[in-house]
Order: sequence, then C-alpha cells, then structure tokens
Amino acid sequence: MTSLRGPLLAVRIARLIAARDGRDGLAERDLVEAAALVLGPRATRMPVPEQPAEASEPPPDDRGSPQQENPPEPDGDAAGSEQQAESPNLDDVVLAAARAAIPPGLLAALAAGQAGR
Repeated sequence: MTSLRGPLLAVRIARLIAARDGRDGLAERDLVEAAALVLGPRATRMPVPEQPAEASEPPPDDRGSPQQENPPEPDGDAAGSEQQAESPNLDDVVLAAARAAIPPGLLAALAAGQAGR
C-alpha cells in the first residue's frame, strides 16, 4: 500500500458496521466485512514477498556462556497459550477477507503483468 487512506477508511467502515448492528465496540466480523468492501477493490498490484527473518539475524555464538535452549514454560496459563495458538491472527483474518473480495483471476493477471517487466 502506498497510502494509509484505504486502511483508515476500512476502520471507519468497520465502526459504521458495528454501529449499524447496535454495538459500541468492533468485532472481528466488522473488520472482515470492511476489508472486503474497502481493501479488496483497491488491489492493484501484487504484494512484495517478505524475506525470511532468519536470514537477517546473525547466527548464534556458541562460544559464550551455556544457556538453556528450552526454558520451562510457566504452568499458570498453559491453556490460554494453547487457545492463542489456535486462534488466527487478526491481521491474517483481515488479509483473507480482502483477498476474498478480489475478483477471480485478478491476482494471476497482476502476477503476469509483473513477470513481463
């Protein structure tokens, strides 16, 4: 994205959707609907592929002091961490909604256009 107008408009639309449904706060479904309405139609180019974070990090120094490789997890909230691992990230949910709103074949056409350059 070259501008924050689209995401800001999507947030405003999500707030309107929540207000229409009689709620003061946003729900995930409001963001999904707003992303489908606002961000999907604005897709004009393929996203830049992300480089893996592992490549940018320096290799660990094994000559230093010995460290535990796997520190023990606290027992207090093990169930909560499992629940977080199972629930999808909100960014991923919004991105999936925006992708679903893109017309079929548009991503392939955009990819073909960039490959020809």
